[in-house]
Amino acid sequence: MPLSETMKTLVVVIAVLALCASTGCGDDSFLFGAGGVGGSGQGGEGATTTGGAGGTTGTGGGITTGGAGGTGGGTTTGGAGGTPPCRGLLFDGTSDLVRVPDHAQLDGLAQLTVEAWVYVSSTARATILSHHQDGQTKSGFMLEHMNNKALAFRMFSGNISYADGGSVLTQIQQATWTHVAAVFDGSAIRLYLNGVLEDGSSATLSQGVIGDYAGHLHIGANAAAPEGFFNGMMDEVRISSVPRYVGPTFTPPTAPFVSDPQTIALWHFDESAGQQVLDATGLHDGTLGTTGGPEPSDPARMDVPCIVDMLP
Repeated sequence: MPLSETMKTLVVVIAVLALCASTGCGDDSFLFGAGGVGGSGQGGEGATTTGGAGGTTGTGGGITTGGAGGTGGGTTTGGAGGTPPCRGLLFDGTSDLVRVPDHAQLDGLAQLTVEAWVYVSSTARATILSHHQDGQTKSGFMLEHMNNKALAFRMFSGNISYADGGSVLTQIQQATWTHVAAVFDGSAIRLYLNGVLEDGSSATLSQGVIGDYAGHLHIGANAAAPEGFFNGMMDEVRISSVPRYVGPTFTPPTAPFVSDPQTIALWHFDESAGQQVLDATGLHDGTLGTTGGPEPSDPARMDVPCIVDMLP
């Protein structure tokens, strides 16, 4: 009966082990790749790499079975040392959005931080995240960039609205990844681009908290009206119940966020398929588009640079 490739490899390994028992081996001993026999690599933003189908001899006599990992621009999976590709969402600026059902945790906030990694592809005014309504009874909050790509944050309490962003010193750079953050500490709003304070103003809520909004939270579109659609890519969107950042500067994150007790919602956008957008806290899962089924308003799932590569 013909031997399978796996059995052939096993026979080779047993033979070499027997040889070592009688003659001794070099200092490198034996290396077994994490991907196993025939491990393959999957490219991220760069080339695709493929693990070896059999064993290769290492320096000093060691044997590696399976793929040994890849080099270059691609991110390898299956081979030793590989990591999955990083993912985000691509919004078309016309109708794409993510909808998240309302939840009590999203209402009545006395403090908060809203942040995300964004890749802006248009100078037109657009919404990053919105959980608010306009009209006579204003409520909720929203983070957006203006026509000049200046970051702006708005929050509403009764008929009183507070906005910040008119004097942002630095515009969000087009066609590059930027970490954006809006912080409200109960008495002031602060806006940050890549960890640098760009704008701030005092803000005292007449009701003591941000007004409740009973509608869906939207990512990439205005929740109060079908407008302000985001054009570009987005990743790592987080809402927190505390002011995460204080002072004039902070170091932007170098890895995906981890949910902690202060995290209200956290969307990694790491799903490879389907309509769901999972929240790391398990309380605020969303769906692509407006109906929950495949449609033109679904943002596209994309391989994107990992966060450490987004840093300016």
